Amino acid sequence: MVANKNTDPVQQNRPKSIKRQSVRFGGAQIPVTHDLKKNVVEIKEAIDWAAENKVDYLVTPEGSLSGYYDKFMDQPHQLEELRAGEWEVTQYAGSKQLGLCLGTLFLDYEPSGQLKRDQIRFYNKSGQIEDVYNKIQLILNDVVVPGEFKEYNTTHPDKEWQGHPIINLPAGPTTKVQVSALICNDMYGENPKGEGIARRALYMLSTCPNPIELIIHPTYGLRGTEVIENFQYDGTRDGKEVPAEFADHIRKTMEDWHESTLVMLSYQLNQTFFIVDACSDFSGQMSDFNTSSPSGVVSKGEWLVKAPRKGKQYFYHDFELPTIIDYSMTTNRDIVGLLEKNNPKPIEE
Repeated sequence: MVANKNTDPVQQNRPKSIKRQSVRFGGAQIPVTHDLKKNVVEIKEAIDWAAENKVDYLVTPEGSLSGYYDKFMDQPHQLEELRAGEWEVTQYAGSKQLGLCLGTLFLDYEPSGQLKRDQIRFYNKSGQIEDVYNKIQLILNDVVVPGEFKEYNTTHPDKEWQGHPIINLPAGPTTKVQVSALICNDMYGENPKGEGIARRALYMLSTCPNPIELIIHPTYGLRGTEVIENFQYDGTRDGKEVPAEFADHIRKTMEDWHESTLVMLSYQLNQTFFIVDACSDFSGQMSDFNTSSPSGVVSKGEWLVKAPRKGKQYFYHDFELPTIIDYSMTTNRDIVGLLEKNNPKPIEE
């Protein structure tokens, strides 16, 4: 059943009259290898393309700088190499006045110590870091610490915003726009209770004051024979080798499922996703199979941009996003606090 537009909170909370700014996001469907130096070369080539096409922010796949493999950061020298690679690509982008939404595994310094994270690291057009998003719903290949899923609660305005992370990105000399993010399995996975991460996060972001209108979605999913091997571990079913026809059927089903999930979530929650997958398999080699998820832009159930699902692809799209000028109210936390102060109501214990 489709909700009535007059009562649907997703529709009600969309900004009606607010200043907007055009921001061009570019996507780089590139190979993600186990060799950091090769990844740096790929990212810099994508930066060149983005600069030539006047992109404001370039989005790369999950793990695109570090590589995506289970021995990440096992050796001390890897951190030095990773930070050197980060510096190289961010400064190169900054020299071309290009912002980056960089997918990478990382070793972060946090209050509880050094933690391995699966991240999107957001850099402004000067190459300076603005914010970081940590993947929440991990799989075994991540071998990192998951981020924290936070519930949205407006009954305690004195506390910090407890909703899904919101990123402020500079869009002009005095303005910023807000986006959010879901990395790979954050979009498709569930917690141990069977609750979908994406549906809960997207509902929060769509219905809160100052709703978020763009979700950045870097991913690096299974493809080809990896689909069967992942579910059966040894490529067999009931002790027998999986027939090629059945393997093709399951692979195609997985591809269709990812696309259908993206389309239906964007439609039901009135959201826009900017999706960037890798064109390599989990070994880091170029794949002959389709990407697990289609790279491109899907908005409210409609594909606005859809890149070919094989090989290296670049694409961009222009978004008219609401701007934030008053920096004293740059977060939903501040807005919720003001609303509660002006419209006091009892706090339920």
